[in-house]
Formats: sequence, structure tokens, C-alpha cells
Amino acid sequence: MSAIPNPTPRPRYQFAGVVLDSERRSVWVDGRPVGCSGKAFALLLCLAERPRQPLPRDLLIDQVWPGGQVVSDEALTQLVFRARAVLGSHGGLIKTVRGVGFELEADVELLEAEPTLNSPAQPTLIKPSQPAAANPGTAAVALPDAARPSSRDTRQHWFRVMAFGSLLALCVGWLWLLTEPAEPPAVADPVLNEGYGLIAADVQGSTEAQRELIAQAFMREEHGERQRAEGLMEAAHYDNSKSALPATMLALWSFGSGRKEDSEHWLAAAQTRLNGSAIYEHLLLNYVSAEVKVDPDLIIATAGALLDLRPNAWRMRHARSHMYEYRGQREAALNELRGIKFAELGVRKRDWIIADIASFGDLPFAEAQLQRLANDPNRTTWCFLQGRLAWTRTDWAGAADWFGQSADLAERGGQQDQRSRAASYQAASLVMLGDDQQALARLERARTLIGDRQPRDELDLTVMIATLRAALGELAQSAEEVERAQRLLTKVLDDDTAEAARLALLRLSPRRPPPPPKLPESSSQMALWEATSAYLQGDRDRAGARLALAIQRGIAKSRLQDDSRWLQVRLGLPVAAAGLIDPPYPPLSRLLLHRELDSH
Repeated sequence: MSAIPNPTPRPRYQFAGVVLDSERRSVWVDGRPVGCSGKAFALLLCLAERPRQPLPRDLLIDQVWPGGQVVSDEALTQLVFRARAVLGSHGGLIKTVRGVGFELEADVELLEAEPTLNSPAQPTLIKPSQPAAANPGTAAVALPDAARPSSRDTRQHWFRVMAFGSLLALCVGWLWLLTEPAEPPAVADPVLNEGYGLIAADVQGSTEAQRELIAQAFMREEHGERQRAEGLMEAAHYDNSKSALPATMLALWSFGSGRKEDSEHWLAAAQTRLNGSAIYEHLLLNYVSAEVKVDPDLIIATAGALLDLRPNAWRMRHARSHMYEYRGQREAALNELRGIKFAELGVRKRDWIIADIASFGDLPFAEAQLQRLANDPNRTTWCFLQGRLAWTRTDWAGAADWFGQSADLAERGGQQDQRSRAASYQAASLVMLGDDQQALARLERARTLIGDRQPRDELDLTVMIATLRAALGELAQSAEEVERAQRLLTKVLDDDTAEAARLALLRLSPRRPPPPPKLPESSSQMALWEATSAYLQGDRDRAGARLALAIQRGIAKSRLQDDSRWLQVRLGLPVAAAGLIDPPYPPLSRLLLHRELDSH
């Protein structure tokens, strides 16, 4: 009778607080099972088999995607982010080796089998220079004849072993079903901000008091109190904190307000506080840096990396949707926003997603959401969103009325940021109605509310005021506004708002033009600036040549498309009809040019 083979169990790998069970293809972190995709497990296994060895990207791709599949470096990088997320607080052990690939910076012990009462597993240290064996076996031990059990004893022994093994397997199976989650387990750490997927453990080297400051800062920002939020976040930064997160968020908020020098200062401050294990802080700083560079592709990629780490970070979906919309990919923008829950109003940027969904093509969904929230106590936001939906329907009178109600409610509630925003949108609606006098009054009201806190918005509103005053024949007042706008140009970051303002000021005052933009010579915006400047100087041939170059480089797909269309009309070139500016995000000054062109 042939002997029953003893199947060799696959090994388990242990490092730090992590156990990789290659038999069950499961991962345990700090004594708890965690969810892990097949690809992420294959990557972790490959790294654990060769600890403290820089593994080339090509090798990792071949191991994780066998069979010669064509896989990009970006796919591997995203998988590394997911693997780090699986390891939780131990994710920093997976290091990036520049120019090579990745490395598991940990000592790994090889556990050859599950421990039992009779034969506990003996860990074997895997040396960096020696990969683990694929199927480690056990050495055969010869017994003397006198010590050999009889065949009857052998059968009884095997029966007992098999019975015990079956019972043990049944118990383990039930325990696994009870304990293994269908999805990765919820993070136990306190959530500091849902929108960014931020938990307490992400704020490196912080105290409980500092984390409380950070959470309060996020809450104030979400309610539209940006100035107060910045004060709290600065306090968290200077309170002996070692975390890069406060400076990173201050850089983002400064950029959002158009404060160029502040944004650069805080980015540099954040960079000095990064350390090798701060995975979340690295990803967040990468995203904010991409925002400051105004690089749509990089924003989509870096926000996606944060989503891999924290799938519920809805602000990253919002950011990606805006970049898809910027590139003209409305369906992709809409898909990013589907699935975000709106239990109640009160978080400003999340509330606006309802209106963005309408702008991107699903007006019925947005209307249903607002109807469901009709009794929400946050009437200021509810009226503002009704104004946005009226804008999407091109109901300018309705939009002006809803935005006006929102501004009045914000004034009574002391919500200054929301009041200025609602007043700006009311003015934009009045512009589309053709009521320039009322629009001018609302614009000046909104600018007064902004003060000097948001130079980008102040610049945008000032250009609108200068243009409207010129159209009304108030040339002296218009010239004063032009000078004010030119001073503001030196304070803001170079983005679409700044370039739209620069072109508008050039058209308003060709004899005293603003300084040329500091843009790459190969950019479509630079070609359009040169074309407009040449036309206003009387050089139609050069203007036509540079305009053709701007169009070739894609100016028609940017937020400066109406500036391009204006010049096409002046040069007697055919002009395609332009669609509605929706969502009506800055620069709002383009609405005046859009309205003028629609009359041709």
C-alpha cells in the first residue's frame, strides 16, 4: 500500500506587524485580517520574498501581471499605493527606489506552516541576498525498526489526525467567515475630515490638541469661513507640529484665493516637514503641487492616487471632475460625481456638487436631490443651488432672484463669504439679462465684501466693473478700474483668470497695456496674447498668423475660447457658435465677451 503524501503547506511571511499567508492568500495587520485585492497581494508577496532588495519595475510587473501583459508604470505605481494602504501604519516599509523600483525595507521571517499544539512553526529569517524558497519542505527523519508503529497503529493515528484536522478546519472556517470583512475594514482612527479622507494617523508627529485645531479648521472652511479656517490651520502649523499637512492645506487655500506668494511660501514649508513614512502627506502634497501648477493631467493622476488610498475622499472626485470638464470630457466629469451621497446640506463644496451634476448633464437628478432636501434648514445654500439650477435652464431672471435670496440670507446669518459669492452670481445673471446698471451695483457690493482676502476674485470682478463702465460711457471711472486691475495682476498666480483679465485689459487700454504674460512661447495662451496685441497695433497679418497658431495649439478648448472668437470676428474669420458657460465658474469676466459675441 502506497503512503499517503503529506502536502507541503505554502509559507507564511511575517514582518513588523504584518503576516502574509500565501496558503489562504490573506493579509493580517496587527493581528487583524484586512481586505486585499489579488494584485496587491501578489505585489506584497513578491516584495516579501526579496526583502531589503531594490526590485526593478519590470520584474515586479512580470511577477504581478504574468504572461507578457502590457502594463504601464502608472499602473504599478497605483498598485503600490494600494498595497501601502493595505499595510496601514506599516505602509511606509515599502520604499520607492529612484531610478530602480521598490523595496520592502524590513526583516522578513518565514513561517513554514501553521503552528499546532504538537509542532509550533519555527520562524526562519529570510536574508536579503536569498529569496524565499517557493515550496520549502521538511527533512525526512529515519526511525529504527523497533520504533516504527504497526500498520494498525498507523491507520488509527491517521484517523485521529484526519478527524482532528477536519474539526480544526471547520472551526477555522467558521471563524474566518465571521471575521473576514467583505471590504477593507473601517479605519479605527478618528476621522478629521471626510472630504479628504483624513484620519488622525495621517498627521505625523501631532498631538491631540493639534489634531483638534486641524479638524476645526476644515469645519470652518467647509462652512465658507476661509479666513477663520486659515487662522486655525496656521496655529496648528506653528504649535510645535512636525506634520506637513497644515502647510499643505494653507498652500491650497492660498492658491484658491489667488495669493501667489503665500501659496509658494506654504508649499516650501510643507516640503521641509515631509518624512519617509508620511504616505498620506506625500500624496496630498503631490496633489496640491499639481493644483498650483494648474496641470489637469497631473491633478487627475494625483487625486486618483489619494482615492486609491482613501476611496471615500469625495473632494478628490470633485477635483477630478473639474479637470475632466476643463478638458471638455463632460461624461467623465459626471461619472466622477455619481455615487456621492447628499444626506443633508452644510458642507459647501459637497453641496455644490449637486449643481455641478446638473451642469454636466443630469439636471433631473439634481432637481430630485434639491426636492428631497426642501426642508433642510440651510436655506442660504438651498437658495444658492436653486440659482445654479436656474442658470443651467438659462432662466436668468430666476437665477438672479434665487442668488439674491441667498445673498440676503447670508447677510442675516453673518456668512460673509457666501454673501459675496451669491452677490457675484446674481451680478452674472443680471449681465446675461442685459441689466448692466443692476449688475454693476451687485458687482461693487460683492467686491466690497471680498476685501483684500481674495485677489483673484477681486481681479475678476474689477475687470467686469471696468468693462461695464466703459460700455456705459463712464470712461474716467473705467480707467480707474483698469489701473486697479493692473495692480492686482502682480499679486495673483498665472492662471486662466489672470490671462482672461490680461486680455480684457489689453482690449480696454491698448495704449497702456498690462505687462505680457510669463508663459512658455509654445503655449496657446502666449500665441493668443501676441495675436491680440498685434491686431490692436494694426498688424492684421501677424495677428492672423499668431491666431492660427493659437487655434492649432488648442485655445478653442480652453476658458479663453471667447477671447479667441473675439479676434476671429475682428479679422473677418468664420466663428463657431459657443455653448452656455456652465458651470459659471471664474473668470466671470468672460461672460461679457460671451454676451457680445452672441449678438454677432
